[in-house]
Amino acid sequence: MPTRDAPHRILIGRVPYDRAPAARAPVVPEPLGDDAEGRPVYVEAGRANSRKLVFLPIGEAPLVGYVRADPPEGLSLADVVHAAFDEPLPRPDALCMLGVLAAKHVVLVDGTRLGGPREILTAAVAGVALEPAGFGAQAARVPDWALLEAARPRWDALAARLLAVRWLRELADPEFGFVRAIAPGALTLNRTTRDPVDVDQLLVVRSQDCSHDDLVVRVSEVGVRVVQAVQADLGREFCLAHGDSVEFLPVAKTAGAGASPPAKPAAAADSGADPALGGSADSPWP
Repeated sequence: MPTRDAPHRILIGRVPYDRAPAARAPVVPEPLGDDAEGRPVYVEAGRANSRKLVFLPIGEAPLVGYVRADPPEGLSLADVVHAAFDEPLPRPDALCMLGVLAAKHVVLVDGTRLGGPREILTAAVAGVALEPAGFGAQAARVPDWALLEAARPRWDALAARLLAVRWLRELADPEFGFVRAIAPGALTLNRTTRDPVDVDQLLVVRSQDCSHDDLVVRVSEVGVRVVQAVQADLGREFCLAHGDSVEFLPVAKTAGAGASPPAKPAAAADSGADPALGGSADSPWP
């Protein structure tokens, strides 16, 4: 197939990509998976998480580039939760929504993970709660495991509402792997997840026995099963142990910093677009 016959738009998961004729194919392409029509897609090595540019092989021609749109700058977890629900959530549903957010990271199309400590999650849900007064106090008395158990019967419905928001890619587990080896100035981390990670992405090392504080590290090299990382704050002393757990570090934002709120699912329904794809009258989703 000649390059001029390459499709103008492709879908990867829920995310649309438009053809970018000026994009240069990477020297070392990395397989990403298939697009919606089963064609193999590639990215630049070490960029499988953000995947701003992807490349499609077209016949004997070089790889053809495709680019996605970025989410609004400053988009927060509170913005996403607000966009997902058109009506206030009764207290039981609000607590269940908190359980979903406590168990999963909200991943945007650019790979940004939204999440954070309990107070950030509680503030995001309180914004859509039918009874916001006293919600934080009640939520603080409920442990994470109880929230998770309460969320199970409503999990699919609540997760679907979140995933219908325009700029979301998926809900993902926080776990990344564990510390395999410690060397001066560098760590070797074993991956126990297939979730992609980029060079320069931040991870957090947590103590198995609470013997040391969390340590933020920056990915320096990405392998299939092993990742190399360096300390993000080079001026800080740290103490680690082999086997310490490693998690993805989410972005904790209390509110959008001037971001335009994402499209609500109801807008998609009113326009005849498919809410499962987050479509709306002025949305690029097909």
